[in-house]
Amino acid sequence: MKNRTKVAIFGGGHVGRTLSYDLAGRADVDLFTSSPESNRSRTMRNIFTKSERHVSLDSGHREHGLDSSVFGRVVDGAEFIFVTVPDIPGLRMDIVDRILSRNLRSDVVLVFIRGGQGGMPWLYHRLSVDARPPVTAVYVEDSFYGTRVGPQFIDYKRKDSINIAVSGPGGNDVVARLQRLFGVEHKGQPWPALASKSALGLLFDPLGYIVHTATLLDPVNIARSERGECYLHYSEGIHAQLAPRLAAMDAERVDLAGQYRCRAESFVEILDRQYGHRVDGTFFEVMRATGTFYRSYAPSSLAELRASRALWEDIPALATVLRMAAHVGQRMPVTEEFAAMLPGLLETVGLDYRQFEAYPVDDSHIDVLMSGA
Repeated sequence: MKNRTKVAIFGGGHVGRTLSYDLAGRADVDLFTSSPESNRSRTMRNIFTKSERHVSLDSGHREHGLDSSVFGRVVDGAEFIFVTVPDIPGLRMDIVDRILSRNLRSDVVLVFIRGGQGGMPWLYHRLSVDARPPVTAVYVEDSFYGTRVGPQFIDYKRKDSINIAVSGPGGNDVVARLQRLFGVEHKGQPWPALASKSALGLLFDPLGYIVHTATLLDPVNIARSERGECYLHYSEGIHAQLAPRLAAMDAERVDLAGQYRCRAESFVEILDRQYGHRVDGTFFEVMRATGTFYRSYAPSSLAELRASRALWEDIPALATVLRMAAHVGQRMPVTEEFAAMLPGLLETVGLDYRQFEAYPVDDSHIDVLMSGA
């Protein structure tokens, strides 16, 4: 127990809780969450290999509220700080500012799950320019796994390859440090398998505003949620009429990356890299075949839809993408059309577009990203 790595995790959702169980026994974990729980054991079930392992949390695992009095002590002593809370501007900016206000260890590594989302321009500037001294940070494209946490089970699958960007003074050995922390193998290789990109390049990887927001707010799917239908988000929600629009938005995202001299993968390519999901055919046919491993269910009520993180973190990301497009004078006709429709679509489910805060992204943020400062 004395020599175990000290880890702080912010966010007790599916990813944060899975991470805490995955590190159980190898690290002392303090999990900060809006809903601390008394449950101390679950069975982790690997969706691909069908293997199971029962995990009981020991005394090195502790859970706290986000405003816990131990915040300062834990953060000051942590060797790794994982931020897994949704990329909602107000929430992320507040947590980052609170972390940076502390007397952090000189060797601390901040790991941002879904780090390449809408907050990347602000976050990269905040950590590499505004922070004094600068801190070492890892920006993860989305997550180390696909996962769903239930009361007794965690159903998860490890990703074969995860894109990251690194900034700060301790970046040279950060991949090795992360792999030592996890201490596991996946398909015979050290895991997680991390592929380094520039922070600017990572910005164009996430596409939640396409496959999440534009799917949930499709009129056909809004009607399904309104009548209480339970359907798989990807394989059933991305239906034959919707798929071509999403594919066009995806192509516009890849084209925008090219304007910044970055190579972005299409969503089809990402599925191949992360999960080995290879399906010949149209975008619709590829999505329809994801039901074997994408087990996320769409909201089955308008109330659940209104609270979905797929709206609250991905709509701000859409604003960032359009700001990046404007910076280089790139038109994104299908994406712009969806953005123009957003206020009306949100109104049909009982939300006001003005409720959604965007990240502050100005030319200085973009210039720092482009320079790799």
